[in-house]
Amino acid sequence: MSVSRSYAKALLDAAVELGMKPADLDKIESDLNVFVSTVASSRELEEAITSPVVSSDEKAAVAHAIAEKSGASALTVRFLEMLARKGRGPVVTEIADAFTTARLESEGATLG
Repeated sequence: MSVSRSYAKALLDAAVELGMKPADLDKIESDLNVFVSTVASSRELEEAITSPVVSSDEKAAVAHAIAEKSGASALTVRFLEMLARKGRGPVVTEIADAFTTARLESEGATLG
């Protein structure tokens, strides 16, 4: 299992364990996509999230600010902070895609 898929599955599992409904999962999916779009739209934000010279605490603070400003759910905010702290900023796009795939698979659907 890829790193991206592992993180995506962990997020989905956490959401399910918290009793989140399909609308909540839609929100998480949207939150991840908004975060990816926001970071991709700014060279400075992309560097802040992915650069090895930026501390993990600074990356987490940037991720938190972006997610909170966009109205992300509390679970998504915490998840994005954790990804930033662990240096996974460069694979957030893949994680967002993997979340969509994992969700569809858990619902018995497939991408195609």
